[in-house]
Amino acid sequence: MIVIKMSLLSAVTGKHSDLGSMIIVNQGTGTNARGNYRGKTIRKNAKLDSAAVRQGEVNGHARNAEPVWTLLRKMLEDMGY
Repeated sequence: MIVIKMSLLSAVTGKHSDLGSMIIVNQGTGTNARGNYRGKTIRKNAKLDSAAVRQGEVNGHARNAEPVWTLLRKMLEDMGY
């Protein structure tokens, strides 16, 4: 499971604010070279098992040849962001 937490650290006040999270889960299918993933975004301050704001799926990601940021980009695109 990959968890991406987005937060804002104010340059003015120094306050730390949660903006939301994304969870990406390996579906356990595919091959050693290519994997299939499900993902969801959740609202700020929500628990990881909370209902999704948006959901997505990436199939055939070249897990060893491409960086994790490529998986994140593909997931965001599939979710319509």
